[in-house]
Amino acid sequence: MKFKSPLFVLLAFVACVSAPIPADTDASVVDAPISPSDEEIMANYLTDVHDYWENGEWRSWMIQRKNWWSSAYISGRRDHEIHVYVRYENPVLYNPPWSSEAEHFNALSWLANLQFPGWDFAFSTYYEGVEVDMKGYDVVAVLGHKGVSNASGRTVYLVYETIFAHEFGHILGLHHHYCGDSSSNEHCPEAYPPDEGPCIMDRNSVSFGPTENNFLLLTTRERQDEDISMAMNNILDRYPGQGFASINWNECGTGQ
Repeated sequence: MKFKSPLFVLLAFVACVSAPIPADTDASVVDAPISPSDEEIMANYLTDVHDYWENGEWRSWMIQRKNWWSSAYISGRRDHEIHVYVRYENPVLYNPPWSSEAEHFNALSWLANLQFPGWDFAFSTYYEGVEVDMKGYDVVAVLGHKGVSNASGRTVYLVYETIFAHEFGHILGLHHHYCGDSSSNEHCPEAYPPDEGPCIMDRNSVSFGPTENNFLLLTTRERQDEDISMAMNNILDRYPGQGFASINWNECGTGQ
């Protein structure tokens, strides 16, 4: 039996790894990274809880409610580039009107990026046949909605556009911090984390609380409330006969 020399084996290996990709192979498939499964992400939950904060009460609370927060935890460890496709349920008579939809969408992106610091939101016009990425976080935003703002599937229905972060939060798996309907001031034991403080999901802030910002969504943690209020002003002042000062807070910043 003859043994091949080490040089022969090395050259054969180099030839193998250097072989060109067949011309009919989709390069995007070859280069596409393999995303971890939900189960693989959740396997790190307990470790992340212990690494995040030394507060024993918070740790115990999050461990006991692992299933309650699993969707939001997974969302924070997926793609943070979000495409929002905008359509109108009813016309919104902006006053003054936007110079263009590009200006309008830039204002919406500005607000969303402030409320989800470190994430990247892009808004564009919805068109028939658009394929919303169900594995990522593409979403359809319906403006001029009548009734109560809400989220359903991959669509958010907005009475006022400044409620977007709250409703998109539901798509990501976040919950209200209060019990019952939006008129309740009682905190829900399952949904109000220890030391949470003001939060969009509690209808008393324009930014997310520390559990959402820092642990679940993995933002860059800033709470830029002054800039967020300016961005809200820029949008709400254009609502006919309204303006920021006259908007009901329960409508403009939160919803169902």
